[in-house]
Amino acid sequence: MNEMIPQSVSPDLTKQIEIMNLDTFLNSDPQKIIDIIQQYTEQPDHGIKKLRELSYAVAMEAIDKHETAEVQKELLTQIQTKIDKLIIDWLEEILKEMDLAGKIHADIEERQRNLSVLKIIRGFRCNYNCRFCLEQNSDEEQKQYLDEFASYNYSLEKLKFAMLYAKMAFQIKEINFSGGDPLVNNPKQLIEEIKIAKQIGFEKITILTNGALLTTDLIDAYCEAGLTNLSISLHTSNKENYDYLVMAKDKKSHYEHVVKMLKYASGKQGLLVRINSAKTKHFTEPIAELIQWAKKLGVQEITINEMIMANQFSIEEHEPINNEIAGYDKISEQHWGLSLFKSPNSDDPSVAICRFGKEDFASEQSKDLYLLPNGKLSQYLFEKGPGISY
Repeated sequence: MNEMIPQSVSPDLTKQIEIMNLDTFLNSDPQKIIDIIQQYTEQPDHGIKKLRELSYAVAMEAIDKHETAEVQKELLTQIQTKIDKLIIDWLEEILKEMDLAGKIHADIEERQRNLSVLKIIRGFRCNYNCRFCLEQNSDEEQKQYLDEFASYNYSLEKLKFAMLYAKMAFQIKEINFSGGDPLVNNPKQLIEEIKIAKQIGFEKITILTNGALLTTDLIDAYCEAGLTNLSISLHTSNKENYDYLVMAKDKKSHYEHVVKMLKYASGKQGLLVRINSAKTKHFTEPIAELIQWAKKLGVQEITINEMIMANQFSIEEHEPINNEIAGYDKISEQHWGLSLFKSPNSDDPSVAICRFGKEDFASEQSKDLYLLPNGKLSQYLFEKGPGISY
């Protein structure tokens, strides 16, 4: 059985595994197993895949007696299903004890657990006051909620269990950190949060930011921790138009700094960098010019968003986006308003067109799972109804 235990498992943990057979593992006190899971997931480069290797190791005694590969595979699948179910049940109990789960269980069961992204909302505070932001049209109840949770109050322990639960219960492979702007509140702790996401095994780890608070040191640290994607909101190549659109709360222009950070990040090996641009009638370039600008900056992707008509500015500046791009091939189109395009020229950035006004957009967002600033897991960005993340 020792041959099945990953070599990098700590000696103390190996001893605990060695004294367990299948029956003792499946019938152990839940807290004992959680202690093992905690120790195991704290080790570098070990996530859910390695956690399952652990369950294979403790199950080998029951499998060795069967000679055929078919029977062994069937038994292994059965054992894995049982162990996954136990771990998920234990995690759910812990989430309830931590007051983290909220109304999530019934909501997700109703939607057949069809979730795709875990979104970590690191507080609703932002250093910008963008003219087209949905917050500009918040009612008094929403404004009070946004002010109350300008920062976040969840611990790293809560974060770890929320990530484990999302990964195991719903097979979520993607996680992103957003806000507000995620760098406003304790940007250095975000390094540890990314490390946890990597250890647990998320394949895609993204930061969504306006980029004004990025530094080269932070970018280096985030990448070393496991960041795979960086999405920066940069709506136009025109500095004056950019400053007018974002209305920085410190009254300064951050345009040149954001461009500098974007170029630096684009040079990081293994990091996919994307520009997010909100399309307007008078303050952003035509799409073809935006694409060429993104290419000059060295980014791999650009997403061009059709504004949601949420306030007077976005109503006046709303411009429907054509679902075709000259010189690009459409490779996919989602019914809720997202189209992806690729150029025959591999040096050109790929392009996403997102038309938020489509009827199915809100229902698509219900496939997201949120860890809210108040430490609750929810399918809703606001308690009142389906969340929309911009």
